Amino acid sequence: MQLALSAKSKLPLIDGTLAQPNSSHPSFHAWSHANNVVITWIYNMVSKDILTSIIFSTAKEIWDVLRKRFPRKNGPQNFHIQMPLQQGTKAQAYLGRVILIQTTISLYVRKFANPSPIHKD
Repeated sequence: MQLALSAKSKLPLIDGTLAQPNSSHPSFHAWSHANNVVITWIYNMVSKDILTSIIFSTAKEIWDVLRKRFPRKNGPQNFHIQMPLQQGTKAQAYLGRVILIQTTISLYVRKFANPSPIHKD
């Protein structure tokens, strides 16, 4: 995947060298478009069970989560171990659901832990 991203000049979106600009910056639209392209490519490369657990807004966030969950120490060995696991096991689907629930809960906790003050008119 890194080779494909490099060939399309999109590697800076996942390695952190091209940070997200402020939404008012003139390059934000171009960055957002490229980010969405990379996210789409990543979503098309992972199984549906994994896909449900990677809900993030930037390609870098998604890439970092996938790198953490699937470290590449020995590529061929990992492929032979993980391939049977990714082809229809219930454990992978269960893990994906658990991570989705955990992410959802943490988003709610962050949102409601410091609610904005209510202004009374």
